[in-house]
This record gives sequence, structure tokens and C-alpha cells, in this order.
Amino acid sequence: MKDYKFYKEEDFIEDEDFRSWVYFTTPETESFWQEWINLNPEQQETITTARQWLLDIRGEQLPLPEKYVHTKVTQLLGAIEQRSEPDSKPVRQIGRAWWIAAASAIFLIGVSVWLYLYESGNRQQPILGTLFDAIHTFDRQEERVVINTEKRPKVIILSDSSRVTLYPDSRLVYRTLFDEKKREVKLSGEAFFEITKDPNKPFLVYANEVVTKVLGTSFHIKAHESDKLVIVSVHTGKVSVFQNTTTPINLPEGKTTALLLRPNQQATFFRKEARLIRTLIDKPMILDSLVLPPNFTFKHTPIAKVFSTLEKAYHVTIVYDKDKMATCTLTARLSDESLYQKLDWICAGTNSTYQIVDGQIVVQSQGCQ
Repeated sequence: MKDYKFYKEEDFIEDEDFRSWVYFTTPETESFWQEWINLNPEQQETITTARQWLLDIRGEQLPLPEKYVHTKVTQLLGAIEQRSEPDSKPVRQIGRAWWIAAASAIFLIGVSVWLYLYESGNRQQPILGTLFDAIHTFDRQEERVVINTEKRPKVIILSDSSRVTLYPDSRLVYRTLFDEKKREVKLSGEAFFEITKDPNKPFLVYANEVVTKVLGTSFHIKAHESDKLVIVSVHTGKVSVFQNTTTPINLPEGKTTALLLRPNQQATFFRKEARLIRTLIDKPMILDSLVLPPNFTFKHTPIAKVFSTLEKAYHVTIVYDKDKMATCTLTARLSDESLYQKLDWICAGTNSTYQIVDGQIVVQSQGCQ
């Protein structure tokens, strides 16, 4: 069930049910939305604004500017010319202007037929479906550029339903429709991505010299043009990060240059040195919902169990010498402290130290008496 209470204008605009109500009102949809507005009056202004935007965008029955039609037709004719056989012999030369006029008429007729069938409730592919397939193919080649000049984050919904939260002073470039094999976007600035899972179509983000590749997950990227670093941090799922070049990153020839990140890990790319490292994020989060604060209460608990509890809660790996720390135990009540604060307490009580190496927690200890 959608929770419209927290929707903003852009969320309503991207919502298929909302657009259906605005463009193709039925007694059922009208009743639903009017009742919802009455129950949620604080959202009335937001809904009114979003509705008006959609109506402004639609305009008349055929909201197709002449320039748009001309561009599409020109592209279509160009594709037809490219597909022509090199040795084909035209029987008759016809002026290009005539072809454009004829194709424009066909294009408009096709749109009219589609709108008629759609509003009549028939959503089957129209007779001119082939023409629309060609037009949609050109749409995939079109790039959209969104620049957030506001002081608050801006939400962008992509064609695959992936959600991008674009931060201020940031830019996102993406295609109207993704191609059949992969989904690609370009980022300059900062954004949080929530990617719809599609095992057959990886999602790639190009940010400065770094490429982030996922199948379906959520992650954050900070990559302003003026920054010395590119930082990719993972919230859920797995993310592959690599340099956008064929040159290896501080690895022997033949070795992969990609870093595989898990939740609470991040990749930092030093642009000047072209060096990519893996570490933990600044504030690791508890990811196991079954782990509650009481589970961090220890009483003469073997250190192996203490570390295991942290590993399960934060989805991290703790490396330590099990033989040296075999006799170590911990008595402490930990709850709201950060992961690093918990580690400080644990190490203080076991005469140990720790550091983060390649996204893992490495504990060094002389043992306990």
C-alpha cells in the first residue's frame, strides 16, 4: 500500500495511479482521491500543485510540439537511410521535405490512434505499434540532465522505478529509457541511490573516474568535480567499484581492479594518486534487526562470542588471534554507542588495539591473564 502522506510534488508526478487519475478520471479514482484529500488536508496543496503541473505538461489532446515532431521524424528518417542497402537503387528521387511532411502526418496519426485507444480503455498495441517502437528506440538515445539548484535534496524516479535522491549542487544525467543490457547514469556531486533489482541488467553509475556497478541495492556516492576524493558507501546489498579506465589500480597486471563492497563498507578513490581503497563507513549501522541493545550486555562473556555478536549486528568481519585471546572475557553493558566506541571499550577491557584494514576490523592483542 502506498503511503501518500509523505509524498512530495515530484513523487505524485511520478506515480502511475496519480497520473491515471489526472489524465483519465473515472468515478472510482475521483472518489478515492477526493476521500483521501479530505482525510489528509495537509497534502491538498501538494496534490493541487502536482496535478496542475501534469495538466500543464499535457496541454491539448496531442501535446506534441512541432519541433519535437520534426526532431523525431528526422531521426526516424535517418535510421531508415542507415538501414538501406548500399547497393539499392532508388526508383525515384523524392524531396526530403516531402518525406518529413508525410512522416510527420503518420506520426501524429499514430499518436492520435494511441490516445484514442488508451482513453477508450483498450491498452493493446495499436496498428502503428511498429512506429512507436522505433520512436521509443530513439527516446532511449536521449539524455536527460537534472541539476539540483535547490537547498534540499531532489528525488528522481528512473524508468526502471529506481529512486535517486540528488543532493544540492549536484547533477544527474540519465536516459529516458535504459537499453536492453544495462542501466547507466552519470553523477557529478552527491546522491543516494535505491536501485530496483534486475539480475539481467546491471546498474552503473559513472562519477568522475570511478564506476559503481550493482544489480539491486542502496548506496551513497559523493563525487564533486572539485573534490580530491570519490567516496562510495553501501547501505544494503553488494556493490562493485572500479576505476573508469583500463589501467590497473595499484594491482599486478591481470588482477581485477574492482572492490566488492558490503553493507557498512565504503570505497575511497584518491584522484591524484589514482588509488582505490576499501574501509568502513564513518558511522556503521546495526543491520540485523533482530539484534537489540540488550544483546550488547556482556558478563564474563568469552571474547569470541563478543566479536561474533558485533559481526552479526553490523555485518562486519573482525580478524584477531584466537589463540592469544582465548582466555579474554568481557563484562560490560553496551547499547547506544557507535561501533567504534564499542570497540574502544572492548579493547580497553582486553588490553587490545584495533585498526581498519581493507574494510575489516583487525584486532591486535598480547593476550589476557
